[in-house]
Amino acid sequence: MILSQKDIRRFWAKVDVRGEDECWPWLAGKTKHGHGVFSVKHKWIAAHRVSFFIANNYLPDIKLKHLVMHDCENPSCQNPKHLLDGTIKENGNYPGCIAKLKAKVSPMLGRTGELSPRWGSKHSNKTKQLLREKAIQRGGWHKGLKRSRLTRDRISTVTRGENHGQSRLTDEIVRSILKSKLRNIDLAELYNVDPSVISSIRRRTRWKHVKL
Repeated sequence: MILSQKDIRRFWAKVDVRGEDECWPWLAGKTKHGHGVFSVKHKWIAAHRVSFFIANNYLPDIKLKHLVMHDCENPSCQNPKHLLDGTIKENGNYPGCIAKLKAKVSPMLGRTGELSPRWGSKHSNKTKQLLREKAIQRGGWHKGLKRSRLTRDRISTVTRGENHGQSRLTDEIVRSILKSKLRNIDLAELYNVDPSVISSIRRRTRWKHVKL
């Protein structure tokens, strides 16, 4: 990475520099996981990696499974004192990461401890029996199943976009993609998705519900 003095000044202008041992929050754009993003020569880079580079003049080699870890477990923090060169395994063994893995996740929306609005409360045994009988008449759960337009729209609204359990993007990130002048491949690398996803967003075949 090569940074000019102008880049460095521009970087620190986006950081809330506080006490020597406090977290220094990132004030500009972030990913859905809370990590800051910074543009260098029209390429987006994780802000905490830039902070680490400024302080140490090198970056951990991802090919050797090393990365920049947040010792404070605050993804927005840019204080070089809180940033460490560690392995992927070490990063995964931090208490905050372990807690996330152990958290209960809704199978419908992937949100911790929330009741899925798609299905509401559990069906009673009587309702289950009725649904089972209808399925047998159709020859299977998937055959002949028809929903009203209102039901289809409700399910689509609840599970689409950032509400989908496996979505890596948010509405805010999609708006940034639509406004960005970067190449598809650069945006794909930044947000950890396939370039085809970025292309489909820009062609408005995906995430069509997000308005600029």
